Amino acid sequence: MCNNEDNIKNPTTSDKNKFNNLNKDTKYCIAIVIFSLSLLVSAIIISNSIQKLKYSFNDGFNIISSDISNLPYSLSTSSSNLVKEPTDILQHTLSIQDAATYLGIASDELWKVVNDPESKIPHFQVGQSRCFFTKEGLDKWLEGSYTLNFDTK
Repeated sequence: MCNNEDNIKNPTTSDKNKFNNLNKDTKYCIAIVIFSLSLLVSAIIISNSIQKLKYSFNDGFNIISSDISNLPYSLSTSSSNLVKEPTDILQHTLSIQDAATYLGIASDELWKVVNDPESKIPHFQVGQSRCFFTKEGLDKWLEGSYTLNFDTK
């Protein structure tokens, strides 16, 4: 019967009845064994998944932890790139007195030039009494065609 391929492909009613002929306790035992095996296999699969998740979580946690520990350093380096030191600003920025000296005129005469709308002198003003210039801007402005007109009185 085991060697007969027809019985394997098309089980006869006598083969089907063999399982039905088993007593109730035997059927329960077979069901419990199958259920236990499937429970064991699923537990192994879940355990492996948890281990993989644990390792990936630890790796991710270590990466996050190292990023957090490096945060003060990265903040200080990025903030130093954003904020210019006062010495750098002083080298490029001139006060009204320094700009007047650079141009060879008095500071009150430079104020007149700043207030003249035709002069178009490149500057930036802070409030009413503070005015700043750049050497590059003054050099370009000097190359232009603006004429300083002063009262000789």
